[in-house]
Amino acid sequence: GNSGIGPGDMVVSINGEDLERMTEDQFNEQYNRRPIRLVIEKKKVATRFEYLADMNTDAKDGMTLERNMDLLYKVTDCFKGSWAETVGISVGDLLIGVDGDDVHFMSQEEFNQRRSKRPVRFVLEKSQKDDSGKPVKDTVLSL
Repeated sequence: GNSGIGPGDMVVSINGEDLERMTEDQFNEQYNRRPIRLVIEKKKVATRFEYLADMNTDAKDGMTLERNMDLLYKVTDCFKGSWAETVGISVGDLLIGVDGDDVHFMSQEEFNQRRSKRPVRFVLEKSQKDDSGKPVKDTVLSL
């Protein structure tokens, strides 16, 4: 499961105290206290996949996308039976590239034009999911 601490994970707070504001002595004091409550930020492993929508793929690819503050497109819906679902795209994935170009440099108009042309190659970062299929968030551990 995702409840343990793994390599690359980061302790964010101890007993409700933000780690960034602690001196080493304060850290040691909090760390040796029991019970202890740690908030851990799980290491996020970005997994990129390329998907080709060929000439037989409908212009409606089956994804609803929302542009986020990083100017990337987050998949907010994936329609049942659509091309996107068939190839394994899922809600929470980030569309980061079209035909080898980063989407955050594209205008909305250019993105829409390139998205609907065929063939087109999409590059997506898969959202990290836990064993139950829910997106990974920060983990809170109590010892």
